[in-house]
Formats: sequence, structure tokens, C-alpha cells
Amino acid sequence: MTVVGEAGDGAEAVEIAAREDVDIAILDIAMPRMTGLECVKALREAGLGAGMKVMMVTTESDNVFIESALKYGADEFLMKPFTAESLREKLAMMGLAA
Repeated sequence: MTVVGEAGDGAEAVEIAAREDVDIAILDIAMPRMTGLECVKALREAGLGAGMKVMMVTTESDNVFIESALKYGADEFLMKPFTAESLREKLAMMGLAA
């Protein structure tokens, strides 16, 4: 069964991951209360979702920013705007889609 959920911000995403089994978190960099970077860092530091994949969605193309996100535990990036096909390709690269 596939279950899809939504969090209103990064802090809520961390709360959800603490109580539910999450396969993938798709995080926008620009979120209220807790940015995507802060969220992925909090998820990884708390050991939440050990097998959870994290994809960052952003318009930010600065290499320093991307390196920071990867250092904090992001698995993949998807640049906005994106197509359904590019999302499927990224999911396949992460082992989450055929």
C-alpha cells in the first residue's frame, strides 16, 4: 500500500518522521519554521527514518549549498521547475520507482 502525506513545514516533517515509517521525504529548501536544510539535518541527527531517502527540491544551484545539503544527509536534488518525468527519473535513481 502506498501512503502519501504532507507536512506544512520542516518541523512538522520531523514530527511525522518520528511517529511514522517514511520511505521518502521530498523537501523544499524554502519552508517556514525550519528550512529544508535544517529539516534534513534534524532528521539525520535524530536517526529518524534510517532507511528514508531525502530528496531536496530547489531553485538553488549554488555548489556550496548543494554540498551542504549532501553533507547533512540529502540523497538527491531536483531542480525547479521540474516535470513528472524528471521526478520519476530521480525516484528511479534512488531505487524507489521502476
